Amino acid sequence: MFRKFGVSAVTNMPEQNRRKRRPYNIFHLLARLFNIFFIIFLIFTYLLAMPLGIYFFYFTEEGATYSRQTLINGIPIVIAPFGGNPWWTPFYVMVGRWVTTGEYFAGLWFILCVCLFFTWIGQDESLRKGLSKLKDFSIPKGNYLLMFPYIASIAYSSALFLENILFPSIGVPVGPVLPNIPIHTRFLLATNSAITEEIGFRLVPLGISSLFLLVTNKQNRRFLRSISWKNRVQILMLSLLRPTAAKKKVNQNNYTKGKNDLKVNQLSESNLTKIEYFFVLISSAIFGLGHIGWGQGNAISVFLTSLIWGYVYYTYGLTGSILLHWLFNYYFTIYHYLAPHFQIIDYVYGISFIIHTLAGFILWTVLFIVTIQVVIHRMQRRKKSINLQ
Repeated sequence: MFRKFGVSAVTNMPEQNRRKRRPYNIFHLLARLFNIFFIIFLIFTYLLAMPLGIYFFYFTEEGATYSRQTLINGIPIVIAPFGGNPWWTPFYVMVGRWVTTGEYFAGLWFILCVCLFFTWIGQDESLRKGLSKLKDFSIPKGNYLLMFPYIASIAYSSALFLENILFPSIGVPVGPVLPNIPIHTRFLLATNSAITEEIGFRLVPLGISSLFLLVTNKQNRRFLRSISWKNRVQILMLSLLRPTAAKKKVNQNNYTKGKNDLKVNQLSESNLTKIEYFFVLISSAIFGLGHIGWGQGNAISVFLTSLIWGYVYYTYGLTGSILLHWLFNYYFTIYHYLAPHFQIIDYVYGISFIIHTLAGFILWTVLFIVTIQVVIHRMQRRKKSINLQ
């Protein structure tokens, strides 16, 4: 009746009820404003980090000197694999001379820019649509650039808690990362590993296994033979680079889920299946063991945060896991190096650190509460089913 005459029912509520709702409305408004500021500010810092890396590597006095060195001389021999024959030696064959560290960094930087570009345009949901969801205080899961601050805060706060609070308090050794190495060499190695390690520890084990699971299903093979070779190549490439997109495309075209068929269930487009979680666990364990030289605490921390990277790879693809690795290796490194030289960068770095840490612990708290609620709900449903029997 109130709507018929254009009068809000809220205005006719008793004064006592309106007073009770007022603190909730204020809290909800502040939470929405913090959420919008949290996302927009961190995206700004992510984009700002790219030109800062160029400045640090080419326009500082030490960086300009280092960027002119040949790549094989600019990296310590003890770090280069195969006894001093770096894996990038094939670059010599392609360009006819030794590649400089500056040229190699430019290639890595370009790849990272491509990853940011694809997240900007949105593969599932446009940035504009995602921002409208952000305004309504809902999580924009379809756009990775808007979702990235949430995931980055969870991953970073986890590593921060493990390596700086938990492990030192219980006596687990946490060693320095790449000690006694010049900062430009360290920055180049960190940028390089953000890409190469994601290829080696996410694309190879997880992507190839996803492709194998896709083509070993008879119904999928029948479907792939029925489409054009271009669409077939597209689906197979998606299965390598972004498994969830391949699942979604197959499901939308010619796929029916089954309840008892493992190979059918594994292609559900929403959640990871048991076998996919198993692959994430194995690849993360191997990744953690690869960092055992940094200390047991670092290896355990890398293993646990790598579980998040594996989930991101399955859900948002290789570009998503590369950017999450980029956050640890490039983003925080470049702000850490330049903060002492520029006051504005120091302020941005400090605010970014606080927001990532605070948002991470808030999100972990929310996830914990939601998990407890889900467990309680399932236990209640199971108890009711038992009582009905």
